[in-house]
Amino acid sequence: MDEIVNSHDLLLENERLRKELQSLTQTKDGLQKINSLFNRAEQFGKLGHWEWDEIAGVYITCSEQYASIFGKTAEQLMREITNLEEDKFRVCEEDRERYQQVLDVARENKQRWEIEYRCYSTVGKQIRLYEVGQPVLDDHGVIIKTIGMIQDVTRIRRVEEKFLQSQALFQQAEAIGDIGYWCWDRKEDKLSTCSVQYAKIYDMTVPEAVDYFISTEATIDLIHPDDKGLFEQAAYDFNCKIKEFDIEFRVTTLLGNIRYLHLRSEFVLDNDNAPSLSLGVVQDITKRKQTEQELLDSKRRMDEIIWATNVGTWEQNMQTRVTVCNERWADIIGYTLEELSPISINTWIKLVHPDDLKKSDELLKKSLSGELEHYQLESRMRHKNGDWIWVRDIGRVVEWAEDGKPLRMSGTHSDITEHKQAEEKLMASERRFSSLVNSQSDLICLLTADGVL
Repeated sequence: MDEIVNSHDLLLENERLRKELQSLTQTKDGLQKINSLFNRAEQFGKLGHWEWDEIAGVYITCSEQYASIFGKTAEQLMREITNLEEDKFRVCEEDRERYQQVLDVARENKQRWEIEYRCYSTVGKQIRLYEVGQPVLDDHGVIIKTIGMIQDVTRIRRVEEKFLQSQALFQQAEAIGDIGYWCWDRKEDKLSTCSVQYAKIYDMTVPEAVDYFISTEATIDLIHPDDKGLFEQAAYDFNCKIKEFDIEFRVTTLLGNIRYLHLRSEFVLDNDNAPSLSLGVVQDITKRKQTEQELLDSKRRMDEIIWATNVGTWEQNMQTRVTVCNERWADIIGYTLEELSPISINTWIKLVHPDDLKKSDELLKKSLSGELEHYQLESRMRHKNGDWIWVRDIGRVVEWAEDGKPLRMSGTHSDITEHKQAEEKLMASERRFSSLVNSQSDLICLLTADGVL
């Protein structure tokens, strides 16, 4: 009977041991899977872990990923590094002192450390590493080992550097073009973010701009009174789901500066197809507007001078031979511009007197060659009514190409017919007087009104 009981107990014990062995095997398999996943995670994140014996000054263990960062296997690294000085030597000389100081402070205070530094791989390639370590103490508070993790952040830092460079170039381009970007939260009706240049256009910093533009009304408050109606109408149209917002207007900044702005915007739809954000750019076009106004003022003054002097103007592209004239140029010879269009050098050849054409050609050639700074010619042109009228033509090359060829000429025409007619009458009178004097045999004297010879 006892033998039967013992046999039964043995069977139960064997079954228990079998189950424990199976559980241990499953646990081992699970740990292997976890370890495999951990190793894959290390490889993916370029992470490696290590344990350092502070007493012996050697590695206790390190992962393959840790060793691969330095271009070695774990076995090679643990065999070659036999003291702390050899381990520190892999740190670049420029960062070595700082690295040592961080470790000294951590050991002295028995605290965690983290540091980023540069080092060289076995092939001499510089890499950037991020290291986190922690001292491990015994029961007496003595550091017996350190454990830690290291990550190769070389690629991350390069991407960051490129991003910062790109951002700097973008900000520089914004500054050069006086352009800033912004994002408006349409649901909360406020500015959510903006660039430095956007805020600068309004004489603000970015935090000041975000704090100020808390409603559409705050934006409208800065708009010049003469432009508020235009802006409000454009904003109303935009809110009625006209996708693009494009407008030029003036603002008065909080510092009292008046600026012309060109604003362009589009809205972004949410999942319900409703506008949720407005994204846009604003450009300070004050200098352009000032230049445009200066050009308009200059043109107005020129038009007034031309009107006062009653001259015709012409401009010719020497490459295309296209000629542009004002209305007075055509009016001098009795035509409208429409009747003479298209005007070219052939128009001049057809209308100028044949006897004056040769002189005109000679002066033109000298002017185009640079021999003459400008030319002046008095010539006859055929009026629409068939008469010959006298015109004073003054012109010069006003633009030259890099190769020295003339690009553009301009000049004026003025009607001098009356002057020429008066001149002819005077010359005729002088001829008659001279003829009269020459035909007389007696002495002829001229006396002034008071009898002086």
